[in-house]
Amino acid sequence: MKFIIILLSSLLFSNEFSEGPYGNGYYDVAASFSVKDLNISVEGDVNQDDILNIQDIIIVVGEILGTISLDNEAFSIGDINNDSIIDILDIVKMVDNVMSGQSSDWVFEEEWTGDESYIFIHYQGSSALWYAADIYKQQLLSNSPDNVHYFFISSRSSYEDDVTTIKEQFDEILFSSFSEDEQSHWKSHLHFVPQHSLSMDNWLSEALNGKSSMGINQMQQIMQTGYLGNPANFSGTYINYLAHEAIFYDYQYRTFIEPTEDYNEVEIFDAVDYGGGGYGGGGSWSPTITSIVELPQTGNYDRVSVEAFMPCADYTDASCDDYDRIASMAICQGVCYMDYNSSGTFDPDEQIDETYEECSSNGFSWEFNYDCHEIAEWITPFDRQPHSLTDISPYLAMMYPGGPKMFKFYVSGWPNSVITLKLRFFEAPLNALVRKEFIPLWGGGGFYSDGEFVYNDNHQPIAFNIPVDAKKVEFTTYITGHGWGSDSGNCAEFCNTIHKFTVNGGVANFQKDHPTAGSNNYCMQPSTIAQGVIPNQYGTWGYGRQGWCPGLDVKPFVQDISNYISLGDENIIEYEICWAPNGSCTSSWPTITDPSGYLANIHMSSALIISY
Repeated sequence: MKFIIILLSSLLFSNEFSEGPYGNGYYDVAASFSVKDLNISVEGDVNQDDILNIQDIIIVVGEILGTISLDNEAFSIGDINNDSIIDILDIVKMVDNVMSGQSSDWVFEEEWTGDESYIFIHYQGSSALWYAADIYKQQLLSNSPDNVHYFFISSRSSYEDDVTTIKEQFDEILFSSFSEDEQSHWKSHLHFVPQHSLSMDNWLSEALNGKSSMGINQMQQIMQTGYLGNPANFSGTYINYLAHEAIFYDYQYRTFIEPTEDYNEVEIFDAVDYGGGGYGGGGSWSPTITSIVELPQTGNYDRVSVEAFMPCADYTDASCDDYDRIASMAICQGVCYMDYNSSGTFDPDEQIDETYEECSSNGFSWEFNYDCHEIAEWITPFDRQPHSLTDISPYLAMMYPGGPKMFKFYVSGWPNSVITLKLRFFEAPLNALVRKEFIPLWGGGGFYSDGEFVYNDNHQPIAFNIPVDAKKVEFTTYITGHGWGSDSGNCAEFCNTIHKFTVNGGVANFQKDHPTAGSNNYCMQPSTIAQGVIPNQYGTWGYGRQGWCPGLDVKPFVQDISNYISLGDENIIEYEICWAPNGSCTSSWPTITDPSGYLANIHMSSALIISY
């Protein structure tokens, strides 16, 4: 049995520059490096050879004596104190700069702040990124957060000309399309490196070799930049898609580094190799993985989040699964029982209504793998490695009162992942309500049976009772649509269905709809990436789906229905769905076009959560 409870603060991730250990591979910690930068002007370098020395001082003296006439640019550089004249004060400052060893080098460790990211655009082999149309270069800057740095560097024999040319292009774009403040900002965040990329005396030479781009995030990790082509038709290479990476780095920073709230961490799975399957396993799929974990006393907490990190076998995108899959984690309540039946398996008829502690002390047996319910859902990306943090606070009721619980995890396919799942428990304020009980409701299912729509018939009203001393009742559900190419609506992955819920005959009505399903680019919008979609996937990741995006955690839908419940009496909750191709319900359903295809279905779990 695993028992790991650690008091952590998100300040575990320090803003200080890491001392390593360093490496050149993806997810390794990046060491310091130094590169020349054409955007760094050496103060007083009037001959513009990137070195400040006695030659520059002699030129300035000549300007003062009238034996040399500087052009406007050189004069501006020599006028160090910006008083519109060059005099002895400028010479004194130049001498100070010579003594201090000022240079045009950009040094990673010196520039490190802990809240900025860095992306390298490397001209080696393909010229697609380098010679992108100006509109895409402009979009790169327009779509990027302010805290990203871009480095341009070439491995060609013409590396100096390559870098100078692309600098001139960006200079013109900034001058024609951006304000003076924006120009000033990007001058300090665009770095044009006039050095041969494979001949530098630092780790970048090895790390960049064979790559057209690479990143370093705020965790100081070396990162891949994914597929930069159009995900709809797999064409082109777009430099502006690199902004997607910077946006995702910011999501990680906001989620895993920036918050300062303390929490108790409970480890469910720690870097477990996983080959895929389903809760039941079987076939050629790997079985569900399980872990028995000792939970803290959950009555002390009012919020819980799940952190999911699912890198691939060797921490490279190339080793990842090619398709998007449903991933799910369940928790099992367990049950006390008297004995096994004659077949050697647990006999449900032999249940004993005792807690885990009572069961053990009275000499009975405990079955952990019993009464299991979904508490978290994700959709895996196409060939990339997601990292997310999801608030699943309603499901504290399924963890109550704490103690040993079995957790089960599966991905519906044959992925090649390394699974790390952790729970973060946040302490409740004094006198906060405690989620203690739950009532399971509906699961999902297919739309059709023998060509007829049967989903609503398969989801009948449910009667339930809420104890008279309950203080709050919440409805919670995960709903995602799947199936495509088999009916006229392209359901249920790419069509909108409205899920309508009714309490006590209409005292309360609420619904969950999915208006972005079928959108051409919802999942690749910067605003969606900022919610946690890992970008630049190697598949059709851009399309909007019903309730999900590839590479994004699914957030639970939660509705407070406390005011519409009759405590101590019978209540009724009803559920039905409708097809809404234009945003409103229709009375019809799509026509099946391929009965043997991937028919429409809904992945769903739902429950009532009761707090006291």
